Amino acid sequence: MFIPFALLPFWSGWRHTWRGRIGAILGLVAIALYLSPLLRAFPITLHLPEQLVNAFGQIASKPPGSASHRTAPLVLEDLLRGISSPEATVSSHTYVTHNRYTLSLDLYHPPQQKEPAPGVVVIHGGSWNSGDAQQLTALNHYLAARGYVVAAINYRFAPKWPFPAALEDVRAAVTFLTENAATLGLDAERLVLLGRSAGGQLALLAGYTTEKNSIRGVVAFYAPTDLQYSFDHPGDPFVINTRKILQDYLDGTPHQIEEAYVAGSPITL
Repeated sequence: MFIPFALLPFWSGWRHTWRGRIGAILGLVAIALYLSPLLRAFPITLHLPEQLVNAFGQIASKPPGSASHRTAPLVLEDLLRGISSPEATVSSHTYVTHNRYTLSLDLYHPPQQKEPAPGVVVIHGGSWNSGDAQQLTALNHYLAARGYVVAAINYRFAPKWPFPAALEDVRAAVTFLTENAATLGLDAERLVLLGRSAGGQLALLAGYTTEKNSIRGVVAFYAPTDLQYSFDHPGDPFVINTRKILQDYLDGTPHQIEEAYVAGSPITL
């Protein structure tokens, strides 16, 4: 949608002055930047279907009443016109209480759901100190329209509640969903954790440290996976104060946490 603005330097007179020519060059650079994610993603899409089938098997037939599956991983028309999905039925549920502080999740049900459906637990981002379950509502509706029960959760924030509080909340949400699967219309044996940014880190950590057979996979979008490296190589503090965020989340530096673990201090994962 921004490409037309990059074409403005070509509208008139760009050949007549040196400023016009510079503007035209900058416009071309802007267009290249806008299109670069698509150009870089296209080669991946050529092999992605085969890789997914090898990893997870063939996609089962769609549940009754669900919207159609994607025709391809990357569809140019959808990028331009957007994707419409039927509105899901949404309900809110309290899944855990910590000393009168309640945490809730938003549950999205597939339209015309008649039988238990696999579930996706959505964990929002926000540097472990902000955000809420409303962060990815469009994605939640999209997934629900395609036959999944989606649980978008809230969790406790640092620095008031440092690690492992948020991780404990993710686990509590999974426990709530599996224990109440029959009344929630959920297939308790088929759950996937999905998170972005800080939520992706929590999804990965919960997925790799759980002993529950119900968690079948993890989807993490640009999740920080090496907190010690992130602390040692912080980003621009004017953009994001990486070190402070990590110290608030961990209640110390990654090095201090590692030293405490080596020394035998109890760290619950």
